[in-house]
Amino acid sequence: MKILIVGHDGAGKDTVAKALAEQFSDLSYRLTSVVAAELIIMQSDEFKGEYADPYECYSDRNDHRLAWADLISDYNKDDPAALAKQVLARADFYIGARKRSEFEACKKLVDVVVWVEKPGVSTSAILEVSKSDADLTFVNSVDFETDPKMFSANIKKLYARIRQFANKPSEEEQALINVLNKPLKDNAAEKQERDETNSDYDL
Repeated sequence: MKILIVGHDGAGKDTVAKALAEQFSDLSYRLTSVVAAELIIMQSDEFKGEYADPYECYSDRNDHRLAWADLISDYNKDDPAALAKQVLARADFYIGARKRSEFEACKKLVDVVVWVEKPGVSTSAILEVSKSDADLTFVNSVDFETDPKMFSANIKKLYARIRQFANKPSEEEQALINVLNKPLKDNAAEKQERDETNSDYDL
């Protein structure tokens, strides 16, 4: 199962993805930003040689958010889902998709889109995606450090919702299911209905 998590900076998107992977063994997680740091940021002219490893680069991302966004956008210019494909080849979560074109391309690669929001977090000017674009919303209102039990309970509820949505048939599949489940009329009743219809025409 592949999951796209979107939301404003500071909402806790990575925290939620990591918690899901830690609690449920069928999900694997790798920091999207670490993959981006390794494949994109550290290879750029602007940041080449600045960091010892991708994790150091990742830890410095908050001071260079606009630069990161521009570099990732450039990496995705020929294929809006280029980075997402690299990440999803390594794990089950893709975190981010700030640009509209990237989001639309990434949606085709995943089973469910989750919007994560946190009370008090300011909106981001570079985010072109909104809550209405997601399949599910998770309000990250409980701090995992101060109340780990409640946070864990909320994560379990989110997992159940994700599973339920991911297993939901598509519109085409549901239409076929409806046809297959449609009760067949009894032959006698069907014959009677035809006879009544024919008698109406005889009049």
